[in-house]
Amino acid sequence: MIKLVVTDEPIIARSASLFWWKRIYVGKLYWMLAYSLQNAAIHHERAHCDKHHMEWRILFLLMPWWFTWLCERQELAADSYAASCGYKDAMRYLLAYHSNPIKGRYHPDLDTRLDNLARYPLNTNPAQLGVT
Repeated sequence: MIKLVVTDEPIIARSASLFWWKRIYVGKLYWMLAYSLQNAAIHHERAHCDKHHMEWRILFLLMPWWFTWLCERQELAADSYAASCGYKDAMRYLLAYHSNPIKGRYHPDLDTRLDNLARYPLNTNPAQLGVT
């Protein structure tokens, strides 16, 4: 079971998990998104929890030369999970227009993430994104 925690941080969402302890933190930017974008963000963070990404990161801290590689692969895997759940267009929108909160040393560049999402068929009507 994953617990949803509301925080005052200027973020969309982030996850933290350790074995059975799983949390998704949603920040101020989350509440400004359309419903399908919120779902895409939650599915992305849920993938981090379900695939035990935090545990792998702790393990890979012992091998720092692989840590960046692992983190980038985990982000791509979480993007793929959200896309496979039907949120490909929402993920593309989040990455293209809300990329500042998710940029970082351990995240792949925008082009790599969008190319990763291109493997999934279009299955969302753009009007469902709540943006025009």
